[in-house]
Order: sequence, then C-alpha cells, then structure tokens
Amino acid sequence: MSISAIPSSGSAVSSASVVQTAPPPAAEAPKQLDKPAERVAPPPAPAATTPSVNTSGQKIGTTISTSA
Repeated sequence: MSISAIPSSGSAVSSASVVQTAPPPAAEAPKQLDKPAERVAPPPAPAATTPSVNTSGQKIGTTISTSA
C-alpha cells in the first residue's frame, strides 16, 4: 500500500507545480507584447507616407523585378 501511496502523492505535487507555473508566464506575455506593439506601430506610419520607395530604398514600379 505504501508503494501505491508514493506515486499518488507524487502526481499531486506535479499538478500543483504546473498550476503555479501557468500564471507567471501569462502575466509576462502581455507586458512583452505591449512594448513591441508600440514600437512596431510607429514605423508603418512613415513607411505608408512614401509608398513610392521600397524597404530596400528602391523605387516601386521600376524594372528591378524584371532584371532579377
């Protein structure tokens, strides 16, 4: 009987540790997402202002794609 009791208590401990581990990551996730989201938002605005210029600095509509 003592042998069967050991596994039972062991599984119970594992469940408890899993529950405690879940909350911390969830709290950190939102904070990290908020910071990157703010930084990513500003760049798109200026980029939209100059649609004729590509990310590489090349003008859109040229025959660059054809030569490539």
